[in-house]
Amino acid sequence: MGFVFFILTGFFIYHVLQFYSSKTKESAAAENYIYVLLILSLFVLLTTEICSAGNWISAITIQIIWIVLAITSGIFWWKISNRKLFFALQWKSLLQFPFIIIFGVTSITFLICMFAFPNNWDSMTYHLGRVMHWIQNGNVNPYATHIVRQVSQPPLSEYFQMHFMLLSGSDKFANLVQWMFMTGAVVAAGRIGLQLTGNKTVARLSMLLAVLIPMGILQSSSTQNDMAVSFFIVAALLFAIKAANKNFKLQEILLFSISVSLACLTKGTAYIFLLPIIVMYGIQAIIKLRLQVWKPLLIGIIIFIALNGTFFLRNYSAFQHPLAPDTTLQNTFIGIQPIATNTVKNLAMHFLSPWPAINNVVTSIVIKYHQFIHTDINDPRFSWEFSPPFSASQLYPHEDYATAPFYILFFLIACAYLLFNMRKHSWKISIYALVIISMWLTFSLLLKWQVWHCRLHLPMLLASTPLIAFYLNNCRKSVRIVSIVVFILFALPSIFYNYSRPIIGKNSIFTNSKYDQYFFNQPTNQKPFFDISAIMQRNNLKNIGWIISGDSWEYPMWVLLNDETHLRMEHILVKNATQKFEDASFIPDGIINKMIEPDSLGRIYYHNTIYQVVYENDPWMFMQKVGD
Repeated sequence: MGFVFFILTGFFIYHVLQFYSSKTKESAAAENYIYVLLILSLFVLLTTEICSAGNWISAITIQIIWIVLAITSGIFWWKISNRKLFFALQWKSLLQFPFIIIFGVTSITFLICMFAFPNNWDSMTYHLGRVMHWIQNGNVNPYATHIVRQVSQPPLSEYFQMHFMLLSGSDKFANLVQWMFMTGAVVAAGRIGLQLTGNKTVARLSMLLAVLIPMGILQSSSTQNDMAVSFFIVAALLFAIKAANKNFKLQEILLFSISVSLACLTKGTAYIFLLPIIVMYGIQAIIKLRLQVWKPLLIGIIIFIALNGTFFLRNYSAFQHPLAPDTTLQNTFIGIQPIATNTVKNLAMHFLSPWPAINNVVTSIVIKYHQFIHTDINDPRFSWEFSPPFSASQLYPHEDYATAPFYILFFLIACAYLLFNMRKHSWKISIYALVIISMWLTFSLLLKWQVWHCRLHLPMLLASTPLIAFYLNNCRKSVRIVSIVVFILFALPSIFYNYSRPIIGKNSIFTNSKYDQYFFNQPTNQKPFFDISAIMQRNNLKNIGWIISGDSWEYPMWVLLNDETHLRMEHILVKNATQKFEDASFIPDGIINKMIEPDSLGRIYYHNTIYQVVYENDPWMFMQKVGD
């Protein structure tokens, strides 16, 4: 199985790094794991771009690439290390309570990844939909699509998913992308705790808190990209701190620049979260390097352009803008007012509960606060027009909505503790807290409030864990123990009853077929998708056109037709900026239609060809070619 070669490549690279770090004693085993993820990310990016340039993206090509990488890295390890395994594990430490919990959570989420199939809404529309078009086209160039996000959004996480799918022949391991980055983010949080305090207890607590974040647990088995971007952002934080501690040595400059660049290539929100980090990094560079500050700046710019340049060029060819930003998500103006309203709403979202009475109190407090500052709580200048009115509704463990009230509460307490004990502790902790606060304020300043913002808060929650761990380490032991128990208990629903991928209950991933699992988040789509795919297979239809909205499901149809050879599916009658890429010579045998109303005879015309409605299940229609 091709996926084994990806694992072997990472295994050999890790042991090569362990060999050199055992010689120099400059890097811990945990940090080498972070390096491995960065190196694998660079491999995925580089090989994808090379294959795309030659229209070579295919299962055979990707499998050959990873076989070669595995053999090459294996030979290198064999030559330099005398076949010695450098696990560098301290088993006594691993048997301590934090690591037992960390192992338990990562093991259960890994199990979920192995038995669950992708079913996240965004994955059904654009994350995995774009992967299937890339595979079909043999490249990652822009193409005509009604779902603009398939082309415009940063692609690195989906590059990983594409590699995993081509290596395994299915989407079985697609969920492992986020799980892999979750483990890296947990390790990075621990390393930050150690860099800030030099205290191993703080480092272990940071890792424990990082692995227990409900949204992180839920994201780790999904095919979204929030955990992936969180890893790169937390890694950037780590290397910014290390760079300042080591007077900006070349290694730290390179690692910071790579982490920043890969974060931006993963998700657009990275630009927002990274802004305070880069400011902190820049100020420290000026203080340490003075007139030599241009060196890390130049290195960073070169790496950023090198890693993001081809994506920017593709976006520019499609949208005349390197980022193709969705301006509807941006606050109408920049000022105190958006910070005042959105910061409170973003924080209040995390205090939902299963009890309506408490939720009503939270909603009432936020409403009264907005009355006090004379601002409409649902002001369209600061709230996305398609979000429902602000309300603290019922809590449930879903990867789009899960909250983290205790993380917010303890973060605020930790900041207050630092404020009143500033002289007692290292200035590095205070600066770090200021950076995290700035991330929250920048997020609220730039982005309109949306009902699923809890998902976008994940990088800040992960970054706050070293600060919370630092505070708990300064509390009485009884307070620390009770607090940890609370964090563990609050994580349990997300571990065992993931709304999209539960391991208990009637929708358990162990008792439901993969075809049922795909539709857990939108069961009304299951029957029309099954019926339409059956019609296509029964009539041997190979060329299919899509006329759908920008948030419609597409990916499950690719799965249902996975065994069909010579299948081609394209979006037609596109009305957005990607229209220029539509293939005018493509004549579909059938059309999946949600957007165009047929005439009184149930027909539409496309390229002088008549298509007749043969199936309808509102809002889905399937239309078959009947003649010219």
